Amino acid sequence: ACVCQSGCSKILKRVRGSDGKIYDNECLLKLAACTTNKRIILEAFLGPLQDDGKPSCVCPPKCEKVYDPVYGSDGKNYDNECELKRAACTTNKRIILAGIQDDGKPACVCPPKCEKVYDPVYGSDGKNYDNECELKRAACTTNKRIILAGRGRVPCVCPPKCEKVYDPVYGSDGKNYDNECELKRAAC
Repeated sequence: ACVCQSGCSKILKRVRGSDGKIYDNECLLKLAACTTNKRIILEAFLGPLQDDGKPSCVCPPKCEKVYDPVYGSDGKNYDNECELKRAACTTNKRIILAGIQDDGKPACVCPPKCEKVYDPVYGSDGKNYDNECELKRAACTTNKRIILAGRGRVPCVCPPKCEKVYDPVYGSDGKNYDNECELKRAAC
């Protein structure tokens, strides 16, 4: 059974929850989520009151460059939840996580296709991609966490030496090699 915390501080740092309500601080939002047994996500930190009595939105200045894709209720994909919240705040629109899977994580809606732009990048999976969109699409379609590791092609790292294993391979240069390691060394 879920045990909710008993109290929160009285520090006023207003936040808006995905339920559309404004809470005096993040602790009270979490307490409401726990006591109602509902998923309530912090959408925005709210600043001082405006002339109309509504709190102003204080947007995060920037988000970490972490690729952990989420799908927003506006029909768009975001690199991570912070980017979604930032978009909601800067556009002053209510955008919440959409397409929640059974495990409570947001469902990834993959881009149907990417533009045919050659701006090579490589991912944390060690593979080359024609552009960043292709990398993100691969991460989404394979449901794996692949982050941008660098621009250009994967740097070639030559094996210092190869084992004396005879498992012949044929190279695109028309030559036979004792094993794949020897082929890679020749390519470097």
